[in-house]
Amino acid sequence: PGGAWQARPLYLKGLAEPLLIAECPDHGIPGKVWDGGLVLVEAFSANPSLVRGKRVLELGAGTALVGAAAMAFGASEVLATDLEEHLPVIHGTMELNSHVA
Repeated sequence: PGGAWQARPLYLKGLAEPLLIAECPDHGIPGKVWDGGLVLVEAFSANPSLVRGKRVLELGAGTALVGAAAMAFGASEVLATDLEEHLPVIHGTMELNSHVA
């Protein structure tokens, strides 16, 4: 992703490997993981049937945490969107987790 970024590992029950989330403070609020996103992915971890085999749309994705977790827990398709200037962070997260697709 553009700007200074780091890969934040996120360990979730049910996944053999951590998700790697691209965080980029240079992108402001969309460049950081939100607590609400963490709560939602914990719900996926506790009940993967919430996303398994489903199509997931993440609007205002920021770091694409929710989309990456949905992918890891078996979503059939994930589309993560945000403003154009934040797309490099989304792409970074998806590339870091291409092994779970």
